[in-house]
Amino acid sequence: MGDTEEINALIEWVYNEFSQLIWYTALAYVGETEACDVVQEIMLRLLEQPKILKGREPGEMRAFVVKATKNYCIDCLRVREAKTASYEGIVESAGDRWQAYHGNPLDWVETQELVALLARTIKRMSPENRIVWEQHLRHQLSYQEIADLMHLKKRTVEKRLSVGRKEIRRIMRGVGYHV
Repeated sequence: MGDTEEINALIEWVYNEFSQLIWYTALAYVGETEACDVVQEIMLRLLEQPKILKGREPGEMRAFVVKATKNYCIDCLRVREAKTASYEGIVESAGDRWQAYHGNPLDWVETQELVALLARTIKRMSPENRIVWEQHLRHQLSYQEIADLMHLKKRTVEKRLSVGRKEIRRIMRGVGYHV
């Protein structure tokens, strides 16, 4: 078997073995609309540099592919950060957690400022914590569902949400709210 044939066989094996894992990992990070694009991009990158995988054990390949997928997804999120962290998007996606206020206009303005503050706080979180928060707020997933989607332990999800809550609390207290 020639070098090219060996590399093609390796790439085909990686695709057959890991494409579904890449898709589910991407789904957890960037959502369904971009997950297929992520699979395609990761596979294209492996085709361009096949020697990255050559000589690796299957367990190493799996870890490498997952890490590459996560890193690519985080890069995608950084590129579209302005869209994913828009104030309106967070308010809409939080559903009934944010109730429209129909009272005093000053209270409405204060509510809007709080929502904007929350969105800015989430936007400043580390990508790992922000992704967990977005899954929790936008998709209203349980801790276990987030853990399953992102291939994390439930305790890790709990910790990332806790760190985010502490950051939100710190910032809210800093501007005079007691939460």
